[in-house]
Amino acid sequence: MPKLPRIDPTCPDAVRPGTLQKTIAAMTARDATLALLAKRAPGATVCPSEVARAVATDGDWRSEMPTVHDAVDQLVDEGVIRLSWKGQALPTRAGPYRIGRPD
Repeated sequence: MPKLPRIDPTCPDAVRPGTLQKTIAAMTARDATLALLAKRAPGATVCPSEVARAVATDGDWRSEMPTVHDAVDQLVDEGVIRLSWKGQALPTRAGPYRIGRPD
C-alpha cells in the first residue's frame, strides 16, 4: 500500500490561496487528493469538491467531479484512503462523502 507523504505539523489545515493551491493545480485528482490529506491533521477529512477545485484549471470545478470520483474509487480499492459521512464509515462511494486516511 502506498504511503501518504509525511505531514508537516506546522502546516495549517486549510489550503490557503497562493500556497499549496498553485502546486496542486498541476496534479492529477489522485495526487491532489493525497496532497490535501497530507496537509490535514490526523483524523481530518477532505471534501471531494476541494479536490475538484484544486485541479480545475479553468475554474469550472464541477466538471472535474467525475475525474475526482474515479480517482477516489481507485484509492479506496487500493486501501490508500477511507470514505465516511457524518462520522460513519462508507465501504464505497455513494451519495455525499468525505475522504480520509485509513485508520
